[in-house]
Amino acid sequence: MTLPAVDKPKRKYEITRIQARTRRVMELIVLGYNNQEIGKAVGLSAQMVSNIRNSTIVQSQISVIEASRTRQVMDVRTKIRSKAPVMLGVLEDITLDKETPSNVRSANAKDWLDRAGYQAPKIMVNANTKLTAEDLEKLKKNAEDAGIMDVDFEEVLNKDKEAE
Repeated sequence: MTLPAVDKPKRKYEITRIQARTRRVMELIVLGYNNQEIGKAVGLSAQMVSNIRNSTIVQSQISVIEASRTRQVMDVRTKIRSKAPVMLGVLEDITLDKETPSNVRSANAKDWLDRAGYQAPKIMVNANTKLTAEDLEKLKKNAEDAGIMDVDFEEVLNKDKEAE
């Protein structure tokens, strides 16, 4: 006579106290690592890490850690914002001080302009492009109108021809 198959109840693991290895697992969970990565790091199977992750006490502790981390981030953000006017004043003093080396003043000025939304345009140039005389005239006019170039294109073209 054969006994009927009985479904085995799934084992449920519940952590009752947190030890050092479990604390390390919790830290890695909060940092966003997956079960396999955590298992390798602490010498546990991915399944054991999953059991730890799903434990009520660990989930509760992770919530506390995440709340604390959020508070810390907000505290740092508040501190940075409160110091920003002072730091801007320091940058301004450095930028305007004639005794500050010009490369430092220039870098500070560039930072100010970048942060204010005046970044230098990002222009891609294809060196293999063949331009007609008409294209060169348009470029010359646009550059002169923008006040960014006052080069005589004829002079550049003549130098290129002489080099050939």
